[in-house]
Amino acid sequence: GTEGLPRANPRLVEQLVAMGFSAEQARNALSRTNNDVTRALERLTAPSATVTPNKELAKQLGEMGFEAPSIRSALIKSRNDEVKALEILTSQEQQPEPDEDEGFELVKGHDS
Repeated sequence: GTEGLPRANPRLVEQLVAMGFSAEQARNALSRTNNDVTRALERLTAPSATVTPNKELAKQLGEMGFEAPSIRSALIKSRNDEVKALEILTSQEQQPEPDEDEGFELVKGHDS
């Protein structure tokens, strides 16, 4: 639990909530980092931190024609940031062609 830890600063909680974290996540991270917003953000954005995809955003992205598993993954990776999630989804859609400049070697297949 968070007993014995400093109380989270409400203004900092609001800042983190504005970035898309739940108030509970924000309070928890802030009290565990002694209200150090930078360290709290690092805690919240660590890959192990659990993110639940925002249902409203998922619905909106679904209406744009993206697949549910891709939407879920993009929302988790972007931490429910609509713009970042869209960037992730659109970059997945167009798989870049290998470019000679980037050191890819195209291997010709042999018909068997």
